Amino acid sequence: MVKPIPEGRADGEVDPRLFKAMRMMPLMLHFIPKAKKNATVAEQIAMPRKMFGEYKGDYVVTEGVDTQHITVKSADGYALPVRIYKRNNAGSGLPMLVYYHGGGFFGGGPDIVEQMCKVLVRDLDCVVLNVDYRLCPEAHYPQPFDDCWAATCWAYEHAEELGAAEKKIAVSGGSENMLEDVYLPGKRVLLGAGAFLLAMMVIGSIWDFPISKAVYNPSNPSGLFFAGFGEYPAVLGFAAAGAMLLSARNREKRLVSVLQIIAGCWFILSGAAMAAMLPKGYLDISTVLSVGIGLFCTGLTVWGVTRLCKGADRRTVIRVATVFLLVIFADILVVNLIKIPWGRARMRLVAVDDRAYFMPWWQPGKTLRDTLVAAGVAAEEFKSFPSGHTANASSLMLLCLLPQLSPKLAGKQTALFLIGVAWTCLVAASRIVMGAHYLTDTIVGFAAGLIMLAGLCHILFPIHSKMPEAKA
Repeated sequence: MVKPIPEGRADGEVDPRLFKAMRMMPLMLHFIPKAKKNATVAEQIAMPRKMFGEYKGDYVVTEGVDTQHITVKSADGYALPVRIYKRNNAGSGLPMLVYYHGGGFFGGGPDIVEQMCKVLVRDLDCVVLNVDYRLCPEAHYPQPFDDCWAATCWAYEHAEELGAAEKKIAVSGGSENMLEDVYLPGKRVLLGAGAFLLAMMVIGSIWDFPISKAVYNPSNPSGLFFAGFGEYPAVLGFAAAGAMLLSARNREKRLVSVLQIIAGCWFILSGAAMAAMLPKGYLDISTVLSVGIGLFCTGLTVWGVTRLCKGADRRTVIRVATVFLLVIFADILVVNLIKIPWGRARMRLVAVDDRAYFMPWWQPGKTLRDTLVAAGVAAEEFKSFPSGHTANASSLMLLCLLPQLSPKLAGKQTALFLIGVAWTCLVAASRIVMGAHYLTDTIVGFAAGLIMLAGLCHILFPIHSKMPEAKA
């Protein structure tokens, strides 16, 4: 530790007791047996696992602290052992710590930290949960994370019966660094999505026109449906962000609260207005029906998000709302900054106008656009690359952030993300069928949404935690 200490002459020097131990560590390495050549993973970790798993300290707390052994259901149904420590005469509304032992995910155990947990209970009058999560290589990623997340959620949901306050829960741990990269789906899922988009981009770069020519059907019912409702995730995302701003308004600072109320209402009303008018612009339906659907979907979104935000930490809600707004705005901005000057002719124009012709995505169509627009063709027919519908549809991937607001959605990041991916793929396919875009147009729109989501989450959630801050 680097801190002011009684034995030191200046602030900020290394504690001499720690420094002494640090000097011994290189010497200790010479006495650690090396693994045999071609040894299995189990053989290689046997010795360090034994070292990490044995407690050789003093038993300083032998009375006054009760220990309760329970099991908690993990994501895959595994019965996760958890130890709960409380004072014999514990009261209510206590702080609670969920502790994950160290050991690099392959070693350690609850025994090596039990005395430390009991000391915390004895000296601080708190409740401590000691989580016996599964270890590698017997368990595979993300099982250890899922175990700890399940224990943390269980602690939050049962705080009152444990004598703790749900807003006084902390999480801590040893060297394994449990609290990393869990606000988004796993890296494998994100890399898989990226690889899929790359493959589709290559395919489109080679066979863009043949694909569009083969599936072109401007009267396709599903194509018409997704033309009218495909962009709903973006407009309802505005309403969702507005609901978050209202739910997380700062009631202590009047001016800030008023500004949040104004902003929240504005985003909800804006989202409702766009949701009410979008279907009418593409579908042959009455204005009353279009408005009714839009208002119903907006109301349902606001109601659902408000319920999720109940009890969530205000700062976390504000950050999630900020990501929603920035991702949607960034998608709209980037797509339009590219498509307006790019001037790629849509497939539906190429199919009906002999003056228009197919151009690959990397070739701007400004010359053809200027010529045909001057001849009376609508400028809208030269906004094929990239697909705005697909980019706005990809806003549904923001669903993966909702577990930040409610422990009830614990571990659902990947499932929610894949729902957004599926919707985006359906919208992208429909735009190709309708002749509004080529495959490469939709892939770039899709990629824009994915990149914005991952990038902005990395910026606004620099400390990644599975538990929303109010619960952590």
